[in-house]
Amino acid sequence: MHPIFLKALHFRRMIVKDEDLELLAREKGDVLEVLKLDKCSGFSTDGLLHICRSCRNLKVLFLEESQVIEKDGNWLHELAINNTQLETLNFYMTDLSQVSFNDLELIAERCKSLVSVKIGDSEILDLVGFFRSMQIRGIQTRDVIGNKGMEVLARSCKKMKRLRIERGADEQELEDEEGVVSQRGLTAIAQGCLDLEYIAVYVSDITNAALESMGMNLKNLCDFRMVLLDKKEVITDLPLDNGIRSLLSGCNKLRRFAIYLRPGGLTDMGLTYIGQHSQNIRWMLLGYVGESDSGLLGFSRGCPSLQKLEIRGCCFSETALATAVLQLKSLRYLWVQGYIGSETGLDLLTMARPYWNIELIPPRKVQYGEGREIEHPAHILAYYSLAGPRTDFPPSVIPLGSVAQ
Repeated sequence: MHPIFLKALHFRRMIVKDEDLELLAREKGDVLEVLKLDKCSGFSTDGLLHICRSCRNLKVLFLEESQVIEKDGNWLHELAINNTQLETLNFYMTDLSQVSFNDLELIAERCKSLVSVKIGDSEILDLVGFFRSMQIRGIQTRDVIGNKGMEVLARSCKKMKRLRIERGADEQELEDEEGVVSQRGLTAIAQGCLDLEYIAVYVSDITNAALESMGMNLKNLCDFRMVLLDKKEVITDLPLDNGIRSLLSGCNKLRRFAIYLRPGGLTDMGLTYIGQHSQNIRWMLLGYVGESDSGLLGFSRGCPSLQKLEIRGCCFSETALATAVLQLKSLRYLWVQGYIGSETGLDLLTMARPYWNIELIPPRKVQYGEGREIEHPAHILAYYSLAGPRTDFPPSVIPLGSVAQ
């Protein structure tokens, strides 16, 4: 097998046999550092056993979405007892279920350079020892972790800096409190993970008190993103005006901020609070916030550093949007999805200026499936460009210049 000093091997969508892995381990086991089998098939855990037993300098073992024939979990045990160099381990979406959590814990203890581990769905309590051994800095999971799982993270991952809780599959229909994340889980994280710098979370319920706790404790937070799901008809504590104010005023290192709520989630006063307490924020996404143009105008009198603003499901008029753009002195990019539009869009001309391009996408009906139409709301896209207006507009986009003619 050549070349002599083969250190990295990456196969994607290939058929790899156990015999191939055995040969690789025998011939290059002493020099191989990176093995990526990305969406591959044809091999079993026997082949992995050869790799993990012989490749003692392996730094990356990547198996994500590969179809692995599982015979036992001995391969992971061999990796745990033979390797101290591992930096990345990934067997996500492989359906490998016979692994021992004790082996994962041993890997975390022995491999001091370990920075990334990506595995499949697991019971959070089984991973407590692993979390403590590895001194976890970042976790990405789904909201099925529940409040109980969030509390485990808060107790076990004191040095965590990044936490991302994705939305679970809708078809799971988990109504149990332990299958969703709410103010209980967020409060636990706020009190337990004081070094947190980034959090993105889908919540099924939220309170002002939970947001206030985050503002009080998470002084290093730079990036906050929260989506309020529509699983529950009634939310415990709306509007969130005071909680958002406390979060923003307490976390003065914030540079990126996103909240996607529901109607009634934030009043005009709450939107004004965002403007007043966002001195350093450069990117912001706001969904279903405010009650009227007054809230947007109050917001736009603040945010001195805001460069990129995205708004969804808003109740603002074109006139208010244009005025807000003029007041946001640092703004370089605006995207609005859903607003109170006029027939011509000419009210947006108020924000016209040199090198500032404005593009409209009128509301339209889109065919979805058989005999079903979905109404897509109107969009506004505005941005600075020294190159001037685009010339490659699709039919669905109307540059404001052509509207004005």
